[in-house]
Amino acid sequence: MTAVASRGELEPAPLVALGERFGRRVAFDEAGIRAFSTLAGDLNPLHHDADAARAAGYPSISASGTHSASLFMGLTATHFSTPAADGRAREVLGMSFGLHLRAPVFAGDELEITWQVKATHWKPRLNGWVTELDGDARTARGVVLRGHATVLVRFPREAHANDISEQQESPQHAAQ
Repeated sequence: MTAVASRGELEPAPLVALGERFGRRVAFDEAGIRAFSTLAGDLNPLHHDADAARAAGYPSISASGTHSASLFMGLTATHFSTPAADGRAREVLGMSFGLHLRAPVFAGDELEITWQVKATHWKPRLNGWVTELDGDARTARGVVLRGHATVLVRFPREAHANDISEQQESPQHAAQ
């Protein structure tokens, strides 16, 4: 691992790679849509009643927007809570999310969620990398959700203390 000197401070090697991509696929069924909508407090009949959905011109019940959005946002937490490519532990805090719901997701749909890191920079005061991402979610019919996120990716407290101490003891750091 390498460290970078930044304004007289030792900046650890990044935990996030520019261009890093990650995603997942999620299948939606009627039982899951009803259960999530109920837990979210969304009792709109379009999420619970197949007859009401068909009467509104839809092929089946549709997922609540909060359902798709939760899976979309949650993937960033899941991804950045796993070790970095080099095996170092990391944790994440969501800072902001902007979402645009573009089309419904129906029972029987498979949702493909994809995020990509667009920018990341070390923020010493926050002891981590402020990371900007763009993402979308698609079904076979096309894009149903687009979004932008800002997250803070950092070392878990105990891992960061170990990482800094290893850098200070390394011969490469001594030569700087």
